[in-house]
Amino acid sequence: MKLVVNKFDLLNLGKIAAIEIFCVLKDIKPISRLNVGETNLTKLSNILKKLNLCTEKSDYRFIPSIDDKGNFNVGVTQKTKQKKGDYFIYISKNKELIKKIKQLENNLKSGNDHKEIAKLLGYPKCCTDFYVNYRAEAVNKRKDDYTLISLKKSKSYVFDYQLNNVLRYFDIGLITFFPCSYQCKEALKMSKKIFEEIKKNSSEYANYLTKRLKCAIIYTDNDGIHVLKDFNFEKGIINYGKVESTCENKLNKQLSSSNKIKIVNKNFIKIMNNETLIKVLKKNAGILIFK
Repeated sequence: MKLVVNKFDLLNLGKIAAIEIFCVLKDIKPISRLNVGETNLTKLSNILKKLNLCTEKSDYRFIPSIDDKGNFNVGVTQKTKQKKGDYFIYISKNKELIKKIKQLENNLKSGNDHKEIAKLLGYPKCCTDFYVNYRAEAVNKRKDDYTLISLKKSKSYVFDYQLNNVLRYFDIGLITFFPCSYQCKEALKMSKKIFEEIKKNSSEYANYLTKRLKCAIIYTDNDGIHVLKDFNFEKGIINYGKVESTCENKLNKQLSSSNKIKIVNKNFIKIMNNETLIKVLKKNAGILIFK
């Protein structure tokens, strides 16, 4: 399975990194931004130069923020002046655009700055407005992650698989931004454009993405993200086989020893083993089915 450009397999850099770089090469996005550890900076920079792309690292590092219980943290990062942490790497065909986005991020003060950054990154305007409007809730209540807010703004819990951005925590996805809802036409238009370009380049990788992105996901703020594999869905009930989780914890074990989900609504589910109730989730959690 390869995604080759100029004789280089982009997938060697990771799946999401590959797509972000691919989007710049195919003029789908003016700039892409990756988080990269210091040990990989030189290797990545050399590869990007071979691809005739401009690149610079951020002027600061950032580190993940972990809660006081050591729980899995889905989204938030904090800038740091310490000599540890990752960098952002900016990638573009235009060096001046990189200078512009770095200046905006170094002096980030308002929602308008966020909007300018999002525009450079190629995000839809409606999704950018959503990000700015719900930033306080995301930062203060949801560890800077918008997934459950996007779900709240959606009319159902069954969505097009090409809008599955939740699997980014497993290094899989077409889009890395948060859609204003999982029925957003502009976000879907962008993800389909990316998918079609990938399909032209590698039908094998496109088939892989289709298979992986079609899944059912239990998303929680504090207890990890859990992908239900080998599932079928009918009349509000999911029957499933294996579970893939971002962390091994009590919820992961409960899901792994069960085989059924009864959906009351998109934020209220019952975990069942056959007809035995194992656990109820209805706070800071949601169910998303991508078909």
